[in-house]
Amino acid sequence: MATIKPTLSIVSNASDATIPGPLSVALSLSTTVDVTVVGVESGTMTVNTADNAAGILFDGSLAEDVDGGVAGADGSYIYMKNMTVSGGTGDIYVGVGADDDAATQEMATAEDPHRMFTLKPQEFAFFPYDHTMDIHLDTSTDGTKLEWWRFDRTAATDATP
Repeated sequence: MATIKPTLSIVSNASDATIPGPLSVALSLSTTVDVTVVGVESGTMTVNTADNAAGILFDGSLAEDVDGGVAGADGSYIYMKNMTVSGGTGDIYVGVGADDDAATQEMATAEDPHRMFTLKPQEFAFFPYDHTMDIHLDTSTDGTKLEWWRFDRTAATDATP
């Protein structure tokens, strides 16, 4: 087993500063937690619109879900980053679907029930994942690059997307 130390730091100036922040006071928020992991996988992929949806990045029915989907008992931490250059085009839509959903979720519409969030160019997300749902991807622009990392909290057999 190994330990990672994810840290989130949000810093901004007060709204009356030369480079103004969003609040009337300066903000300095930071949190860190040690996480025990038993495996790490990573990769990059090109997301295209021609696929009608890029498909499934992670399948929630994989073998590492050995407890039948009990929240918090198995799982991973997922890191995703839209690698599109700053100022470029190419949003990545990230959503979830049941394990038996087809990998053809079109998430470009504003009211899609599967879409959880959008990663704009150079934006990232880091979140826990219990392996109980599939993680789907779609994009607004062909050739959008996604970098991903999965830090397993439990022993995974084979979870390569």
